[in-house]
Amino acid sequence: MKKLGYVSVNLVKDQERVMSREIADLDLKPVSEFPFHVTLMYDEQECEEPRCVINPDVTFEATVIGFKPLGKAIVMELHSIGLHREFKRLVEAGYKHSFGTALLHMSLVYNPDDYTLEIVKTGMDHWLGKTLQFTNETVRDLQ
Repeated sequence: MKKLGYVSVNLVKDQERVMSREIADLDLKPVSEFPFHVTLMYDEQECEEPRCVINPDVTFEATVIGFKPLGKAIVMELHSIGLHREFKRLVEAGYKHSFGTALLHMSLVYNPDDYTLEIVKTGMDHWLGKTLQFTNETVRDLQ
């Protein structure tokens, strides 16, 4: 049985190139397993088909509001009415997010050491207040 409960949107390619270069210029290893993205939904329920229409052509805007450690990553905190509305639409379609509420963020660096957060904060503070664009909404199987 499939678990089609992972929904995400990717940072647009132009901004992804800039972000990757800036992280590398700080001598940090950027997240490489996946493109830079926002996870909108992480639902471990069995689901053979997406619970609603997925919108790969829609572009969402998000404002950078901070940086913080989250789990095993340093993340860029985001604010976005559009992404919150999309999260709400997914929940109303029957998805159940493992974190309960939307925590809009984009992981920048995984497994940071004790100094990485300060390096990111000082080296990338020019992103604060800037708008990022996310598109290519996709749903994936969690298995």
